[in-house]
Amino acid sequence: MLEEQSMKTIIHVNGHNIRANKTDGQRRPVFTVKDWKQNRIGNFVKMLGPGVLVYKEEKGQHRHHGAAAWIETLDPVEVHDEEPQT
Repeated sequence: MLEEQSMKTIIHVNGHNIRANKTDGQRRPVFTVKDWKQNRIGNFVKMLGPGVLVYKEEKGQHRHHGAAAWIETLDPVEVHDEEPQT
């Protein structure tokens, strides 16, 4: 995991939306990009620098909402096809 907590950006894949999209043919956003000032959601994410993929199997080590795997980067991330948060 990256050390600089305050400027870190976390990218989650929303498995629930992927399954729901397959079921009903909708196009819900499947990526959530979280940083120190905002949450953005969309279907295309471009990392503008290196990052790390993190998997935490141990209970209590997961990110909020139960995510066990995510991507972390200290560099900018662009979210294309972005949808407003509701």
